[in-house]
Amino acid sequence: MALGSDMLFISGIVPSREEAQSRIAENLANQKGLNRLADLIVAQGGDPSVADNPDLLPQPNAKIEVKSEACGYVSAVDALEVGLASKILGAGRRTKDDAIDYSAGIYLKKKIGDKVKVGDPLAVLYSDGDEEKIGPAREKLLTAYFFNPNKINPPKLIHARVTRDGVEKF
Repeated sequence: MALGSDMLFISGIVPSREEAQSRIAENLANQKGLNRLADLIVAQGGDPSVADNPDLLPQPNAKIEVKSEACGYVSAVDALEVGLASKILGAGRRTKDDAIDYSAGIYLKKKIGDKVKVGDPLAVLYSDGDEEKIGPAREKLLTAYFFNPNKINPPKLIHARVTRDGVEKF
């Protein structure tokens, strides 16, 4: 919302950030953005009905919860390790000729600042069900999570805005 409202304001489409936020909220409610996504899908030769019904997209054969082996507060999640775990599942390529499994991926259920107990689900692996991929992906994902016994505040998504008048800190 913050970045989108800045773009609308800076481009002169709206006279204020408040008006921009109002316009974005309205367009989220009326699904104008979703309709635009459908237009883009058509322009690329795809089936626009997936915008309203994502179940039409390739679905995984297996959904595997990865449970925490530690407790505490999530202090960091290594995005590279998550990406490599996803690649193991088939969501990426090792070479340019490798096929991508569009149903493969990872949903992170725990993020920085979340309290976690042993056995709590950290993530869900979406896979074709191949155990030779699932085991290594699970192990790789577990190495991506770091824990602290003390409460951690989630990081700010936006720290400041740079304008022609200077830096506006949040």
